[in-house]
Amino acid sequence: MDIPSTIEQYIDSAMNAGDKPSLKEFVAAKCEFIASNTSLAENLEQKWKTLFINAVTAKNVELKKTRTKPDWVSVRYKMSLNSQNQPSSSSHSPSIPVPSSSVSSPSPDSKGTKRTRSSGSKTDSILMTETMLVEFRQTYAALEDDKKWKLPDGKYVDLLFQFADEHPYEHLAHSFVVNIDDPRIGDIFTNEQLTYIKNVGVDALPQLNSTIKGIFDDCSAIIKCIVEEGGDDAPVTQDQEERIVKSLWKQLTSYGFFDPDERFEEDWLQRTLLEILNWYRYDTLQLLSKDPSEMDFIVRVWSVLDKCFDDIRVQTWRDHSCLATTVRQNMNRGVTGSGSLDAEQLSVGPDLIFFRNDVEYGVGEVGKEEVVGVSQKELIGTQLHCPKVLKDMLNMMAKKCNNKESIIRSLRAVAYNQTCLRMSVLVLDCPGGYVCRVRTTKEYEVSPCASLMRNGVFPILKLALKSKDIVRKTTALVERRQAEEGDEDPDFECNQVENDADRIIKLPPAVRTSEKRQKS
Repeated sequence: MDIPSTIEQYIDSAMNAGDKPSLKEFVAAKCEFIASNTSLAENLEQKWKTLFINAVTAKNVELKKTRTKPDWVSVRYKMSLNSQNQPSSSSHSPSIPVPSSSVSSPSPDSKGTKRTRSSGSKTDSILMTETMLVEFRQTYAALEDDKKWKLPDGKYVDLLFQFADEHPYEHLAHSFVVNIDDPRIGDIFTNEQLTYIKNVGVDALPQLNSTIKGIFDDCSAIIKCIVEEGGDDAPVTQDQEERIVKSLWKQLTSYGFFDPDERFEEDWLQRTLLEILNWYRYDTLQLLSKDPSEMDFIVRVWSVLDKCFDDIRVQTWRDHSCLATTVRQNMNRGVTGSGSLDAEQLSVGPDLIFFRNDVEYGVGEVGKEEVVGVSQKELIGTQLHCPKVLKDMLNMMAKKCNNKESIIRSLRAVAYNQTCLRMSVLVLDCPGGYVCRVRTTKEYEVSPCASLMRNGVFPILKLALKSKDIVRKTTALVERRQAEEGDEDPDFECNQVENDADRIIKLPPAVRTSEKRQKS
């Protein structure tokens, strides 16, 4: 029976039973039929809502009002099963027109040798093209049900897929990432589910050692003592500001030298605080307020954090393309027989990459624009671009570890979000199933006043040390797993066997943007 006849039959059946037709009940009754008559290239809800409403309108019938939505998740599940059961052939693949403005093909004489640079998610949330939507739906359909993230109430984090499928512009949900601080996820999960998603798994930030805590406590006590001399209502004077700088210098130098081979972090913290005191001594931060560039902020302020990673041999690269993102952007390149090789895409380079032994462990973005406190670059960076790059990095780490689930659950990647003198840190992990999670710290700001170092400088330095510890533990985990591969008996990847104690789980890639611009 064709689609119009099936819908009409349901409407007639409901009316004959003395009831009013509803889309929810139609979807429940005809789930298998809907799945069989919908391709992954189509917008499931829009298609069937339109068909159903048109049929009801034509018969001049009143719809039944329902408080809950149709069960589209069950339909998508049926669609995924149908997709997996179909043979992989070009005759079964949906023919998707790709707008010329969205994808640029190499010129006929290039033979695919030109490189293009993807500018998508770093600059804006772009409209999802048909190609992107098809890839997203096909990726979801290929996920194994028994490996999905199941919540304590029996629901799956698959609810994120339904949210993404209903939104036409790119969102982190299209990349199988849930951002805990995104207010829109309150429309997807209940408060109980969100609480579980936020807290399950590895704690985001480690603790500092007692010596480091002691240095911060000593410096905080000095600042507090000098500030409180004038009473609660008195503003801090210039004399007090200068005395704070001198007193902190005396306190820090009183520790003597720390042996960097034995106490690297104490040595780094002491040297960094002494350098920061010169910011206040010579009004460096005041000078930065006069039309600075992003590079000014990097050179004069944020580069001091890079040296924190020296002892664990992690390189802090500036303005390099992200290898993991480049791999994702080119994952479908190959010899197809239907045309010349697609042009290679290069990812847009982040402002900072944490790199060690051919593996990337973190990213950083620096901005200078202030538009009512938040610039477009900052919004896109924190809510889309950085989390996607972190996911690319985590996927590459997982691959280095043979996609062993037991290891994936402990992997983490970090991101510095630095705008002017403000900074927060993102931590991405994968605590369950195929979905990654992003958690963000509170934002702190470097104040031009030494009397406010406790509120901005100290927390930022603590964030740097905690981020370093995350990177240190993750690099050790990845490299230890790579070292263990020497004991394995090589075989074809398709013959890789998993067991209950160490399952294999291949994380889905972030959505590939189709927007390209020629590299100049």
